[in-house]
Amino acid sequence: MILAVALIASPRGNQQANRFLALFLIAFSVQIFDYIYVYTQSYIAFPHALYLSDFFILAVPYLFYRYVKSLTHRKLRFSWKELFHFLPSIVYLINAIPFYLQSTEYKIQYKLHYPQQSFPVTVPIDNVTVGAASALGLVYLVLSLIKIQRFRAGLKKVFSSIEAIQLRWLINLISGLSIILVIAIYYFFINHPRETDIVIPFSMMMLMCVVGYMGFRQPEIFTSNQLEQVSREVPDQPANLDEPSSDTSDLHKTISEPSLQESGTKYQRSSLKDHQAKQHVEQLLELMEKERIYRESDLNLLILSNQMGISTHHLSQILNEYLKQNFFDFVNKYRIEEAKSLMLDDEYSGNLLDIVFQTGFNSKSSFYNAFKKYTDMTPTQFKRSSLSIVS
Repeated sequence: MILAVALIASPRGNQQANRFLALFLIAFSVQIFDYIYVYTQSYIAFPHALYLSDFFILAVPYLFYRYVKSLTHRKLRFSWKELFHFLPSIVYLINAIPFYLQSTEYKIQYKLHYPQQSFPVTVPIDNVTVGAASALGLVYLVLSLIKIQRFRAGLKKVFSSIEAIQLRWLINLISGLSIILVIAIYYFFINHPRETDIVIPFSMMMLMCVVGYMGFRQPEIFTSNQLEQVSREVPDQPANLDEPSSDTSDLHKTISEPSLQESGTKYQRSSLKDHQAKQHVEQLLELMEKERIYRESDLNLLILSNQMGISTHHLSQILNEYLKQNFFDFVNKYRIEEAKSLMLDDEYSGNLLDIVFQTGFNSKSSFYNAFKKYTDMTPTQFKRSSLSIVS
């Protein structure tokens, strides 16, 4: 709860995503409290809280998915159509209202003796509620994973460095949530020893602490200086495509663009002529080979397109259609080639870490990953193989 309040109050990061993460934490916390509430039999003293958490647990899966959507979109407006996702919670609430209106004694007796005894007013069956929540959890976790994977693939069309924004922690979190979901289903439907009533909420509580902390630390992926609406397609506007990008208004379509195999269809309406493209290719290669613009660690599609005086759409088209690469691979191949040259240069006095930062990488780990990807060797293996060839 404290983390939820901190997320809502914090002015940093993606505030819309923070709000949905806070709602997710609150709904999840209610369920944790309910586990403890039932385990300690506190319902005898406070019976009017019985079964209130079921309303929240049915909303938890969508709140998490909505957090993922908000995190991977700069400005995602709330639509009234989204209330459809809360329909299970609303249906449960309507069915449970008659029970909520019962007396204190009725609720206590119901909890102690149902289903061994029959009662005229009941709440939706636990098995049905937990089954529905489990099914929703599975569906929304899969949808979240798909959205993150597509988003991560799209980042390479725009950024040259993605280590801090590729949401690896969120994929690990989905794995953790999936494990808890499987354990909860197993113990509820198959084997339900009493001690698991405290094990499950304790594991949920620990996971929520990690979620809140990582969500609070997550840097805003789309800033006003980079991408405003990076993950949503907009209609192509040929009249403006020859103009350089003064802001980020046309970058938001780039991540959603299809793969290289589909790019022919994507650019059919482009105003970029073949002779113009070839001129821009020469200009681009000159920027990379002579001015070595790839050394800028924060280089992205917008910065490079502004350097060239063309739109991000045209630059993306040039990379996809004429150079057959995405932005990430195009830039990092140049970085690795220079790194290889420096490693073999006997007159270079710097160490490997100097090479990492000089060639535009933000960290040693990102350098190692890129080096291995483009050479099929580690830097050490490359150095040894080069020495053996010379000798």
